[in-house]
Amino acid sequence: MADPSASPAPGSYLVGTDTDYDGDHTSHSAQAVGTDHLYCLITEAPTTGTCSAEIELGTAMLISDGSTQDLSANGAMTFPITNGTGRFAGVHGTVTVTGVTGTNNSDFTITYSR
Repeated sequence: MADPSASPAPGSYLVGTDTDYDGDHTSHSAQAVGTDHLYCLITEAPTTGTCSAEIELGTAMLISDGSTQDLSANGAMTFPITNGTGRFAGVHGTVTVTGVTGTNNSDFTITYSR
């Protein structure tokens, strides 16, 4: 049985799914506006990974494929937008994710243009 407190080894992975709301952790909408999915393959122990993510907002998605991320609990992660569907087809930009201290929640900011 693996030690749950051990640092992740190269080849292990992290998967996350979330429900997303307009606003931030201090004030946000009561109704969800979308969902997201994150998959990161650990490439360098303990906290470097190659990640792909999707954010679904209504009938459209923002996609970030193959970005290298520092997965430590410190600071923000910025994901490049590499693709999109629906109203996001052809956009480029970034999604910056900042963890909310003391929780499993995050705030994220989407910046994009055509």
